Amino acid sequence: MSNRRQLEFELRRFPYPFRNVVTANTASKTLTQSQTGSVQTNLGATGAVTLTLPQQVQKGQFYDFAVAAAQDLRIEPGAAGALYINGAKQTDNKYAESAYIGDTMRATADGNDDWICSIAPPLEVSGLYDASSVDLRFFTANRPYRIIGAYKTTTVQASDAGAVTAMIRNVSSGTAIASGLTVITATFNLKLTTDTAIVGTLSATDANLDLVAGDSLALDFTGTMTAATGVITVLLSPWKVVT
Repeated sequence: MSNRRQLEFELRRFPYPFRNVVTANTASKTLTQSQTGSVQTNLGATGAVTLTLPQQVQKGQFYDFAVAAAQDLRIEPGAAGALYINGAKQTDNKYAESAYIGDTMRATADGNDDWICSIAPPLEVSGLYDASSVDLRFFTANRPYRIIGAYKTTTVQASDAGAVTAMIRNVSSGTAIASGLTVITATFNLKLTTDTAIVGTLSATDANLDLVAGDSLALDFTGTMTAATGVITVLLSPWKVVT
């Protein structure tokens, strides 16, 4: 038997691991255990598609997902399950979604009805500030992102007698920085804590944390920046987690 005919014969007999089953979904559904190892897409969808992961599956079973239409592809863990994604175990029944073509995720069962999600690593974007800084945009999105973290590290503390602070703002195209949405619940104090990373508490409002193409992240300063230097960093994920 020729090598080519032998390969064709083997592919017919043993479709794994030579190739995966790829299923295009245009409507929501619950996946089955028999579909483990498959690739599930939303190719052809004209609206949001929710794919619910099955409950009580064996540890190590996994499903791959890929956004193939510019519509929300939602990965739902089920009422008794949770997703490990974006740096934390999420609340039970919270789903992850993306509508950006090419985004992928692998959800692997941990044996406790929860799912470990493998996605592209978060994008880190930073804005540097110094004594001469004025309000500035430091990043403009070319696609949708979800803000999942914010940090400030001061190198030299501001020395002015008055308050010196920075707010991170989510600013849509055509909007002034001062009118942008607040990303964190309280401003960073630029007069405190040299050489220590300070974690900002993110807004509880979804709209404040969601970037679409053309939106910018900006630093909105107050006070006199005399002597101040440091960096403010924001983490961005391609997948959004929703209740």
